[in-house]
Amino acid sequence: LTFAANGWVEPATAPNFGPLKVFYPGPGHTSDNITVGIDGTDIAFGGCLIKDSKAKSLGNLGDADTEHYAASARA
Repeated sequence: LTFAANGWVEPATAPNFGPLKVFYPGPGHTSDNITVGIDGTDIAFGGCLIKDSKAKSLGNLGDADTEHYAASARA
């Protein structure tokens, strides 16, 4: 996959997942985490980048980029 500067996967390299679009918000829980959103909606799956509000920690941060984590989660 190739990602544009805005984080969205370049159309020429995008797999066909129907309405699902692949997005790279930047480094966070891992340096290479990607997310998936449903085109034309505000619905997205953030995977391990997003934690439950009841979580007491961010979990294992061994591969995390804690400097950019918050900005990536907001993207």
